[in-house]
Amino acid sequence: MQFPVLRTTLLCAVAALTSQSVCAQERISPERREIAALRADMQVQNENVHKLVAAIETLGKQNATLVNEINGLKASYAKVVAENRDLTGQVAELRQALDAERRDRAKMIDSVIATVKDEMNKIVSKLPARGTSGPAAQGEYTVARGDTLGAIAQAFNVSVKALKDANKLKNDLIREGQKLTIPAAGQ
Repeated sequence: MQFPVLRTTLLCAVAALTSQSVCAQERISPERREIAALRADMQVQNENVHKLVAAIETLGKQNATLVNEINGLKASYAKVVAENRDLTGQVAELRQALDAERRDRAKMIDSVIATVKDEMNKIVSKLPARGTSGPAAQGEYTVARGDTLGAIAQAFNVSVKALKDANKLKNDLIREGQKLTIPAAGQ
């Protein structure tokens, strides 16, 4: 019977040893679990760092592209400003030229008006005074050197015959300084 007691003692001893070994494994296991968790966290952090580095590189490239675009836009803007400055100068020159043209035209118009006024005064001065020659006459004309009855008749829109009849002329001869009565137009 000692054998069963021995066996029981051995079993108890083995159980005691096994129990301590299980307890030791349980003590070591949480530390190992914590280390494993920390390693997993570090791996995730490393992956995140790699992703962040890649994102930073991508952003750096995008930033360089944007800087190039901004520099291109600045150059374009400078060109536009220079062109605007040139166009502003051209517009100012054109305005000055237009103002000069307007002044010249105004002078020409004034000159034409003065000339027409002088001519009208000459024509009016050749007309007889009211009530002196009757309503059928246009006025009186003083013959100038080189004038002919045909030219005078044409100038006053009358026929040569009407001009001769109004002045009691027997032929086409007229002399410088001679006063001619001009009949109504259309005769």
